[in-house]
Amino acid sequence: MYNSLSMYERICGKIARSNYKIYTVEQFLKENPSCGFIILRHDVDAYPLRALEMANIEHAYGIKSTYYFRYIPNVFNVEVIKSIKSMGHEIGYHYETLNKCKGNLPEAVKLFEKEINEIRRIGIDIKTVCAHGSENQKVYGLNTNIFKYDLQLEKKVNIIGEAYLNIDFANVKYITDWKVYTHTSNLLYEVFQRGEENYVEYSPSTVTEIYQLIDRVLSSYGGRFYISIHPQYYIKERYLLTIMKIRSKVSKEIAKWINFKKMCYKKREIKYALCCVTEP
Repeated sequence: MYNSLSMYERICGKIARSNYKIYTVEQFLKENPSCGFIILRHDVDAYPLRALEMANIEHAYGIKSTYYFRYIPNVFNVEVIKSIKSMGHEIGYHYETLNKCKGNLPEAVKLFEKEINEIRRIGIDIKTVCAHGSENQKVYGLNTNIFKYDLQLEKKVNIIGEAYLNIDFANVKYITDWKVYTHTSNLLYEVFQRGEENYVEYSPSTVTEIYQLIDRVLSSYGGRFYISIHPQYYIKERYLLTIMKIRSKVSKEIAKWINFKKMCYKKREIKYALCCVTEP
């Protein structure tokens, strides 16, 4: 579900008024604080201008966060990236090379090195990276697998860490908005398997729940939190927000209808097959 950017501004206001210290992923990995912190990260999967709007809001509240950009056309917008960087935010590489190489690990490692070097050549000094997730990872495996294949890759490309692999999820609570948009569950949290590490992921089913959850998080001091927000789902213009919500609802209904038709078709196939078997 798409939501108003004003809701995220309210979240930023809550965070800025709290006693928690806000870290980019790079800052966190360098300083390794023990408690009373929030790591704030954004995965820019699409619509980079919405990431810029979000970065402007954070900047107004004195918040610095990490923005991971996919290295694909229409997302890796150099002008937008440099504008966000100029505000003091960290820019990271949202890699998906195993997916791009269709599961070929040696080629995925080579492409990873090639792409990160290309990004650096335009003046963006990448210190941390973050794997992009997609449906194709069910076929090709997790993009993070390139680090298991090449144990020296982190040193080769001179980064200080990976946003999943270098965070101890046993000691932080991970809050993400991804389930708000994938409609996969209404549970407040679930335990997921990411690689070989189990971690608890708090995934509210609405943005209002995200606000309420963060409000509870900030009501007491001493916690350890890692928040992941996807800018493409936060829209400034009210009319566009209404259109996107209607489109999202229509898409869901169409998907239900397609699944229903597929089920009916399978039933007809089964019935026909049974008739063929029972015929003398």
